[in-house]
Parts: sequence; structure tokens; C-alpha cells
Amino acid sequence: MLERIKELSNKINNEVIDIFNYLHENPELSFKEFNTSKYIKDYLDSLNIKYESPTDTSVVALINGDSTGKTIAFRCDMDALPIEEDSSHTICSKNNGIMHACGHDFHMAALLGTAKILNSIKSELKGNILLIFQAGEELLPGGAKQIIETDIFNKYQTEWIGAFHCDPALPSGTAGFKEGMYMASGDEVFITIKGEGGHAAMPHETADTVLIASEIIVALQQINSRHCPPSIPSVLTFGKIIGNGAVNIIPKEVKIDGTFRTMNEEWRAKAKELIKTIANSIAESHGAKCHVNIVDGYPFLTNDKEYTKKLKEIAIMHLGKENIHDLDIRMTTEDFAYYSQVMKSTFFRLGVGEKDKINHALHTAGFKANDSTLKIATSLITDICIRSLQGF
Repeated sequence: MLERIKELSNKINNEVIDIFNYLHENPELSFKEFNTSKYIKDYLDSLNIKYESPTDTSVVALINGDSTGKTIAFRCDMDALPIEEDSSHTICSKNNGIMHACGHDFHMAALLGTAKILNSIKSELKGNILLIFQAGEELLPGGAKQIIETDIFNKYQTEWIGAFHCDPALPSGTAGFKEGMYMASGDEVFITIKGEGGHAAMPHETADTVLIASEIIVALQQINSRHCPPSIPSVLTFGKIIGNGAVNIIPKEVKIDGTFRTMNEEWRAKAKELIKTIANSIAESHGAKCHVNIVDGYPFLTNDKEYTKKLKEIAIMHLGKENIHDLDIRMTTEDFAYYSQVMKSTFFRLGVGEKDKINHALHTAGFKANDSTLKIATSLITDICIRSLQGF
């Protein structure tokens, strides 16, 4: 079956590259992927593949095997980023200020190629496969959360869901896996300190909002160092401070914006309460007022150990053991984490880096996924879906 899958992937590779190029040229922002959604539906229609739209722009295709069995799912994301693309690219975004800087065009093309192959051999499949083209991965509350809330997984009694992300830091022809905890939750922290401002030469007549903000930032770092169990990865970082005073003016208001990330839901809830308590107590001790707003982001992502181990073995068969990497945990976020909180799941990385070339990072104007890797992605995903139904 492996050689057959690779043969089918090679056969449709030019078509998949054409899909990738079209999607790259026509990016759309989060939850506004209306033309992208139509393009996906039109392609599925051409293959006579059934689908439904659980949200405004997301699309879920259903591949029914001729024999009954379990249902598994594989997901890709659809949205682009508000970045002006490097115009030196041969194939470039036609939408000003918007580009696929995170490889979601690559993900969609690979999954559409997978859909074509699976549909051509559905008579040999035992069970059902949901192919999820998901909107809004880049923007809270996240398209994954919306899809879960539609109850589509209960409808199809889905047992497992997989996804991958292209990675320019890994060479083309390689992949990376991590069992268990993999990516962090991510909450946005907004703190506003208000007090009686005044002349910098007479701080005793003011509530020094700049000093208070400084104390709060330093004190909050002790949440991780003195309250968090050392076994739990946890990061609290402030990247923005606005205190619109002057060299001789203490402002009435200072704003601090940051991010809190971790990999434990109990500690996540406790830490957010500590942030509020510590910030408010420091402000109050100086005679000022403090407002803390924490916007809940994505939960942490955990990979099912059994499934992930099996997927790693499949990748070894495709790429060779020497080309499979063990990944470390990372404190970046991904809304696929919502799926991992409600069912068995695996999220892995697929290398798209080109040898002897500058490989621009994700979320930069110079990034464009290496299309020569598409046939690897298509064959690997196809094989994963088939073997998952077979129980490996």
C-alpha cells in the first residue's frame, strides 16, 4: 500500500502544486475566508465528495469507506496573516497587506490532494474520514473552538484527530514528533494602573503610576519562580508598556500588556488569580487603582502518546529513521489544542526548509513553503488516515 500511495501522490503532484499556488495568491484573513471556502467546496464538488459547513467559512469533507468502521479526522487551517508579502516571490499574494505567512496554503493543498487520493480508493477503506478545512486559527477565539461547539464530532463519533504544521526550520524530507505535552496555552494580560499624576519633582504628592507599574512587573515574575511547581512549564512576559508622561510629568495612567503561557490547566487558573491579586495589592498600597483584564486564549496542546508513536513509525517508513526528529516542548500556541482537550489527537511538524537557501521564518514577509515537499505531505497524510482506520 505504501508504494501505491506514493505513486498516487506523484501522479497528482502537479495538480496539488497548482492548488497551492492559487491559494497562495488569494489569501484571506481569519474568519473572512469566503472565497477560500468556495474554492475548497468547488474542488470537492468536482470529486463528488460530500461536505458540510459547520461554521461560516469552515468546510468538513466526509470520505465514507465501503465497509463500516470507526471515524477519524484530519485538520488543516485556512486563514492568512495581515502581512505585506516580499514582492521578490515568483508567485505572490494578490491581496495587498495579506499573505499566507504561516503555510496554511500548503496545509490546505496537501489535504485537498489527500481528499482526492482517499476518494479514489474509498471502496477499500473500512470506516470514515473527516477532512477539516478550519477557519480562523490565527485569531481568538479560534476556529477549532467554533467547530467543537457545533457537536460535529459527536455526530460522527470521531475517535482521533490529526494535523501537521510545515516548518522551515526542518529540512524538506524530515518530520518531527512529540508525545504528550507539546504546546502551551496562551492568555493575554492587560493591566491598567490609574492614580493621581503630577509633577515629577513632587512624587510625594502623587501616586507614581510608573513606579507602581515597575513594581507590578517585577513582582509578577515571582509567580513562576515561587508559586509554580518546577515540573510545569510556565512563562509570563510583558511586551508593551504605555506611560504617556514626560521627563517631568508622572502620568495619571500606565498600561501594561503581556502574555501568560503554561501547560497545566489547574495552574493556569491559579496563576491568573495570582496576577490579579498581586497587581491590585501593589497598586492599592501606593494609593492607586488597578484594573486587570485577562483574555483567555487557547488551551495547552497535548499529543496522545499511543497514536503519536504510531504516526512516528509511519513517518519513518516514508522518510527514513534518520529524517525523523524528536521535538521539544514549545511555548507557542495553536488552536488545535482545543481538539486535544476533548479527544485523542496528534499534532506534528513537517520540514519545508530548502538546502543552501535562506529559509525565512513563519510569520515573516519572506516565508513561502517549499512546494517540492507537497507530495511528501500528501502521501504521508493519506497513509496516516488509512492506517488509523485499520488500527495501524
